Amino acid sequence: MDVDRKREDLHKILLEQVKKNKKSQMTIAVIGPPGVGKSSFINTMIASITGEYRQWAKTGRGEGAITLRAIPVFQKKYMEFADENLQQCVFPDILDIVGFEDSDDQVTRKAIELLFYGRIPSNVLVHEFLNKMRTSGTWPVEKMYPLTAECKKIDRVIFVASAANSNLPLELCNAVRAVISKKRDIPIFGVLTGRDKRSPALENFEKFEERFKSALGISNLNYLHCTSYCDDNINKIRVVEAKNYPDLDIPVLEFLKQVLDPALESTDIIRPGRFTWIWFLEILYTTPAKFKGISASHWVLVAIVIALLVVILAILLK
Repeated sequence: MDVDRKREDLHKILLEQVKKNKKSQMTIAVIGPPGVGKSSFINTMIASITGEYRQWAKTGRGEGAITLRAIPVFQKKYMEFADENLQQCVFPDILDIVGFEDSDDQVTRKAIELLFYGRIPSNVLVHEFLNKMRTSGTWPVEKMYPLTAECKKIDRVIFVASAANSNLPLELCNAVRAVISKKRDIPIFGVLTGRDKRSPALENFEKFEERFKSALGISNLNYLHCTSYCDDNINKIRVVEAKNYPDLDIPVLEFLKQVLDPALESTDIIRPGRFTWIWFLEILYTTPAKFKGISASHWVLVAIVIALLVVILAILLK
């Protein structure tokens, strides 16, 4: 079977998965640190779906060009240019989540949690949102974006890293997994871009791949190593006779078959509440933050209350 025929067959299968009324619209979050090729991969996904490359997601070089943007949402935009056959399908919303460095702390986890619950509007600048949480605390910011019936929760997560960089973003991987295991069970997928730009420092690439998959807790079925449509191959795409390249599209289409599989589900995790000392201290710490934000004075308050409880307990045990 030639590559054009194979791409055509995969395309038909993909269209069947997103036919109207078969399944409600899906929302996919594409996340990863700056410079790994998230936007280029989004453009590649859309090109594989529509059969034509366009720069839907804004790409840029350098962290400044990436982290100063809000979260763009793609679906209505690319469907406006689709043919009639494609317009009979419900393709997913794709969120290009920018602004996260490779870190795993309370603010990063809370920001990811709010994003995955659809509570952050797409016109919010992520770096400003993160900075506000670091200065004012997570509770005040969380109150600004309450959970409502209109909130659109994330149904799939695609974590993107680059094979051009020998350092994997393991901290951010851990933060994403922690949020998923705590609040919402979301199918997660991993993508290594830069198949054509593999770092010369990666002497054992198989081990590198396994570390990435292990960090995300995924199997080979949920993993893709690919080449994206990007600046280095854009001149070929501009040729009228070659809007798309089957060699680039086929691995992505096979990957999207799994991502858009209607058998996969995302569910909210509901845990029964119970009283523990950890829970008590968390309430004690976060309650003042609802009104004034987190500061050193709150820690002093926590210490005073704990000291009083210790004294009382000591008296009772005499």
